[in-house]
Amino acid sequence: MTHPTNCKIFELSPPHNQFSPTIEAQIEHLLNTLRQDPSRQHLFINAVKGYTQIQTFMAKMHSDTNGAPFSTFYEYVSRHAQSWKEHVEKAQEMENDVQIDDRMLFAPSLGQHQLSGIDIRVGKRRKPDDKVYQESDYARSHMPRGNFLLLHPPLATDSDSNPHEKHYFPVIRGYPKFTGQEDDYQVEKKIASKFFSEPISKSKHILVTRKENGEAGHLAVLKTIDSEYIFAIGSKNTHFLVSTMDEIKVACCQDNTKCGAYRAALPLGTAILQMIKNLPIDSREMLCDFLWQTRATACFEVLCPSHQHVEALDHLLTDTPLFYALSFPDLEPLSDTKITMNPVLPLLFMQHCKVQTVPFDLVEYNTVNIQILMDSVRLAYGFEGVVNIFMDTEHNVIGIEKLKTNWYVCLRAIREKAKTFCGKFCEESKKHKNISKTAENTSKYVQRQDLTSETAKAILKRLSNIQKFTKMSDEMCHTFQRLGVQFIEYLEKKIFVEERRNELKLLLADQFPIVWRNFLQDTDNSETERCVFMQ
Repeated sequence: MTHPTNCKIFELSPPHNQFSPTIEAQIEHLLNTLRQDPSRQHLFINAVKGYTQIQTFMAKMHSDTNGAPFSTFYEYVSRHAQSWKEHVEKAQEMENDVQIDDRMLFAPSLGQHQLSGIDIRVGKRRKPDDKVYQESDYARSHMPRGNFLLLHPPLATDSDSNPHEKHYFPVIRGYPKFTGQEDDYQVEKKIASKFFSEPISKSKHILVTRKENGEAGHLAVLKTIDSEYIFAIGSKNTHFLVSTMDEIKVACCQDNTKCGAYRAALPLGTAILQMIKNLPIDSREMLCDFLWQTRATACFEVLCPSHQHVEALDHLLTDTPLFYALSFPDLEPLSDTKITMNPVLPLLFMQHCKVQTVPFDLVEYNTVNIQILMDSVRLAYGFEGVVNIFMDTEHNVIGIEKLKTNWYVCLRAIREKAKTFCGKFCEESKKHKNISKTAENTSKYVQRQDLTSETAKAILKRLSNIQKFTKMSDEMCHTFQRLGVQFIEYLEKKIFVEERRNELKLLLADQFPIVWRNFLQDTDNSETERCVFMQ
């Protein structure tokens, strides 16, 4: 893409209050295809619901008080400015529980415009956000995981804007926080109910989506009056603006002292923009126009072979974004989208645009199906789990819960203990630099035996606690306990006999599935793990 050099490059076009004929025709074609397939009628009904919800949102948020579309972007911003101002002030009041990061945004296509914005995140750095969400109604209803706002002006050069007025407007609004089975415990029903708009018993259907073991990424699209797309992309808590792939490193390393803040956002943003670039031209235009017209945020799980948690991803050649949800940039959603919109149409439309999505299936909600679903997921092998999206008789989403496989929960527990084990040995090695070799070897041996024994006991205890809330069989629990202890002994050998402590520390953080696979092969345990899930 080429860009004009004048200052109007970042004068934005106002959003649509209804779909363009081109996008509307594509959606109608998609719905007609579903309508004509008897085996997909259940998806058709839900897709129509999602379509209606998006249309209602656009008419509500992208129209003036008379119901007419905005003639300038500034009119759109000023219409909702007070609500977003109050939202930012509320976040500032919650300073003990909410972190606000200022962003100075630079990219060559933005010319001389020095843009600024903020990322709002629930929870302070390195502290879980669960407690805040459980205790704060405001956080649950108004602070999804991913909040990126820009300041206007100097975003545009509209003649009717007042340069002394600073208005925030939303660019990224991520998916709402949801609960269910965590890695360490099962959330109590009383707490889980806070994340539902209606009792779970009022569910009619469940959309079961696969929970991918990747990194959260976001995408939203702005458009200039010169018909240039501006992409808002990034990780869960850090976002930036670019218009081309070449601008990403500039945007993320605008200041050498702040490059660290974009460490996670840079590869995720790159993967998402590369995905867009690789789409066929028609699909690319359709995707970008759809996101610009709706102003919605596309939420992705980005699978990164260079950063593998528990699921092996080395079969992938590149970082791979998988779309899983669309969310509205709205502080006061209508009652039928209080949690989120019906996800069926967004999933199908993304597939229509040649964008990869998470696998999904729609099942009827009843006691039998729930039990079958829970049992089948917990006993599944090789993936993290599922995210269940509950919908009522009107096809409105009333709540979201996650359910994880026993395989994943056990391996993650072993991984965390192993990381601690390696980390402690790396720390101990630094303490022995200035003592004699004999004393060092003796001390190391004692430390080694103590820490190995201590870690083995911790694994046994941790997996016993996991058994209580996952209800896994004794055989499965004992198998993972035995494998966990053997894994620590295997790492001990790698650390001391092969002197690979620093390498292993990094591998456990970013390539655990590969280390685990090598362990299973080297100790003839490859079939042991699988067999326990096949009985």
